[in-house]
Amino acid sequence: MRKKKSLEAMKDFVSIITVNYNGRRFLEDFLRSTRALKYPKNNYEVIVVDNGSTDDSLKFVRKNFPEVRIVKSASNLGFGRGNNLGMKNAKGDLFFLVNNDTALNQD
Repeated sequence: MRKKKSLEAMKDFVSIITVNYNGRRFLEDFLRSTRALKYPKNNYEVIVVDNGSTDDSLKFVRKNFPEVRIVKSASNLGFGRGNNLGMKNAKGDLFFLVNNDTALNQD
């Protein structure tokens, strides 16, 4: 029987990447849920790839979630290329690509 690893025993650094385009209305729930994760805080980063938003998404993230890395694109690259840009700028051993209208389960 295979034993489950405890969260403390996990060593993989995870980059949680979301692509945003004028999605300010979704970001608060999503980013709060990343703060509540039970995964060790020093083992993950959160990256918001902004695809040229014209709403106040970036201002909101900078003010309320200073721990979040922002990768800014001058234009809307779309979902796939936006995620690729996020992964190029990520530090993770693993990538978790997630829509910004998602609230993550803490487990």
